[in-house]
Amino acid sequence: MAFDDLAVGFTLGVEGLEVGDGCDALMFARAVKTETELRLLERSKRLNGAAIQRTVGPGTRATYARLPYTQAHRDDAACRSSRRW
Repeated sequence: MAFDDLAVGFTLGVEGLEVGDGCDALMFARAVKTETELRLLERSKRLNGAAIQRTVGPGTRATYARLPYTQAHRDDAACRSSRRW
């Protein structure tokens, strides 16, 4: 069975389970979006933007590009840290 975090596979301790590195395949699958997913992401972006504006105040520009550590960085770091070279 393939995992994006090999430690999870090994932690399961299932007898006879062959643990494999599925990080690249899973990251690719996560990157492909349907039209419905794209619409939901756009809605989520608008809702999140409104929440940020309510939190930090009107006229304040806040973008994820300025944040030093986003979910994408965490996902990428998790893949790299689970690999055994």
